[in-house]
Amino acid sequence: MHITDAKGAVGRIFLAMLLMVILTLSVVVNALELIICRHGEAEQNTGGWYSSNPRHPSYIEAHLTSRGIRQVRQLGSDLKSTGLTADNICQVVASPLPRTCESARNVMDVLSVPEHTLIIEPKLIESQVGDRESQQVAQYNDKDFWFPANPESFNGETREAIKTRMFDAVTAIYHKCRHQSGYVLLFSHGAPVYLLLERLTGTGERLPTGGCKRLTVTPAML
Repeated sequence: MHITDAKGAVGRIFLAMLLMVILTLSVVVNALELIICRHGEAEQNTGGWYSSNPRHPSYIEAHLTSRGIRQVRQLGSDLKSTGLTADNICQVVASPLPRTCESARNVMDVLSVPEHTLIIEPKLIESQVGDRESQQVAQYNDKDFWFPANPESFNGETREAIKTRMFDAVTAIYHKCRHQSGYVLLFSHGAPVYLLLERLTGTGERLPTGGCKRLTVTPAML
């Protein structure tokens, strides 16, 4: 090989490596650090009834139990111990139901995050259960009460519909916050969180009440 050919080959390798570094940095710069949280234990969890739609005439509000409050305040302490502070949390987004808003505000209180950081996002709401609103979960004997068969039969929401709205919410959050440094805390419900993780990562996860999942959202996931 001639010296000029060798220099050309080295140059091409250098340029290829430089391009890889640039692409990698681009992904990092455009990534969103998302912490997906499930609300703490609430009254409908212990009472075994559905509470999903404030506009339904049978709707009954469900608030955090004392245990649920302890769970989310512990979540706040755990996040604080990993370095989260008011200075590096750029947004908190929550489902409009009382149990998620209360969870978000308790975590924010532990971390001293100001109230104006909180945004209520309707797309993060609980799985809609239609005609089952406020009824006892156990009376239906579903194989999996998170994902009952044929939800259309009782005017409930399908898995795909839940997954789509959750994904749309995160996509909007991504485009709004991706250029900001810091974390976004997202507060939602068990089944919607499972379906969101399934859509973003290919694998769902059943978070416990007061649990969370850290996720770096990149353009390739959207």
